[in-house]
Amino acid sequence: MSGVPTSAWQRALTAGLGAGLLLTGLAACAPGDPEGTGVPTGTGTTTFPGGTGGSGGETPSGAGGLLECGQEVKDSLGDVDLEGVTWTTPADFHESDDFVSVNDYEEQNVELWVASYEGPEATAASAIAVTFYPEVAWGDLVVGGCAQIPIEAALARVAEYWEVAGTTDVPVGEPEIVRIGGQPAIAHDFTFEGTQAHGWWLYSNTQLLHLQCQWVSEAERPGLETGCDQFLESVVIP
Repeated sequence: MSGVPTSAWQRALTAGLGAGLLLTGLAACAPGDPEGTGVPTGTGTTTFPGGTGGSGGETPSGAGGLLECGQEVKDSLGDVDLEGVTWTTPADFHESDDFVSVNDYEEQNVELWVASYEGPEATAASAIAVTFYPEVAWGDLVVGGCAQIPIEAALARVAEYWEVAGTTDVPVGEPEIVRIGGQPAIAHDFTFEGTQAHGWWLYSNTQLLHLQCQWVSEAERPGLETGCDQFLESVVIP
């Protein structure tokens, strides 16, 4: 894994084009990784059966205590294990081993799953990607070691990602609290290096599952977003 403190996905172009095409947090697989992510093809895939993590370099520090022990929490993060999340690969998407993670939102990521979009007008950059982080550096966002973590702490954590030195990510609009698989998550659009993306940050008390759909061309956007909707609706959290 690279320690570059940006959140761009990169996929290698065809021979003769030196640099890669930026996607969010992805780069072409290096030699010696012939199996890619090792995620089986098909529906309802179990994405993260454990594994080894890599260093993600610089990460935000956290600031501003939001929760005191004994406080009533209106909407808290789920005490669930995100390693067991499953989903269905949508139509017009195909699992790809052409990508690897080059940087992380948190200190360590375990697995990466990518499905490239191959519908009409698709570009090399259009894809759905999922990355799992086994530990979240809440820092001062949560104090006292309380069992309940408010969704406000997740909102603040996502806001910190945009502030990491050197990031090319630019948030678009305001974040929203949504539900994925019955659990609260943060949805926030952003752009990077000419690429647009929908991002979803699904936290448990200790983990993060980052889901992303990205595209370059407005012509491909409708088909890609249809697949993204199918993908999100298929997410199951055990």
